Amino acid sequence: MGQAALKLEQPFTYSDYVIWETEERYELINGEPVLMAPAPNQRHQILAGNLFSELREVLRKSKSPCRAFIAPFDVVLPLPGQKENNSTNVVQPDVLVVCDAKKLTGRNCTGAPDLIVEVLSPSTAIKDQKQKFELYQGSGVREYWIAEPEAGYIIRYVLDSKGEYNREGVYGAQDSIALFFAEQSLDLSLVFEEENTKI
Repeated sequence: MGQAALKLEQPFTYSDYVIWETEERYELINGEPVLMAPAPNQRHQILAGNLFSELREVLRKSKSPCRAFIAPFDVVLPLPGQKENNSTNVVQPDVLVVCDAKKLTGRNCTGAPDLIVEVLSPSTAIKDQKQKFELYQGSGVREYWIAEPEAGYIIRYVLDSKGEYNREGVYGAQDSIALFFAEQSLDLSLVFEEENTKI
């Protein structure tokens, strides 16, 4: 199915999404197919990999029941009254943490993860900071981190009691972020380790 056909047939649901036969990779936001970035560059991949590895290690050491995942992994975010197959929102965050095992179906996460991290790429930066920000906030994702691989920082948003994101801070390699789901902190010097960017 080509991109033109995808636009003509919207709004789509998860049941449509799983049977698409297309070379391009899409996410589904409010029933609309949104083209994903082409193959991420080296810095993007290194930062996403480091975040996943360090989060997984912290979870392992703390014996937390939470699990870390890395893209490609579908996250289905149903609106109120929608079931998994009828959901009009399906995304593939770069890194995520899920603490409620009931949300893990074996093929995806259905429901809001506890943490989502998006690593910015030039072609997806606006989508990550606007469309996905609004989607994650409205879906109840407790924390949303936006990571900038070129400048080397993470912007951390935390959901408040009104269901709105508050910007908690901007963190660089010299900082650490306290993790509510592990009672430990993530050392960002390991995440932004300069030697890891050299091959």
